[in-house]
Amino acid sequence: MSREECVMHYKAALAVFKKWLQREIITAEDFAIISTKTAEKYGISSTSIYLEISPD
Repeated sequence: MSREECVMHYKAALAVFKKWLQREIITAEDFAIISTKTAEKYGISSTSIYLEISPD
């Protein structure tokens, strides 16, 4: 998978998780954990500009 595809998959997954957070299906703590695990899965560095830590 290319770098661009990894970022796109990560962003798509996070969009779903943000909706879950807004609907209170998951907590902010859950979102942070899921975001970190998803970033690891797609090889997104912890210093990447693509990383989403807060669900703004």
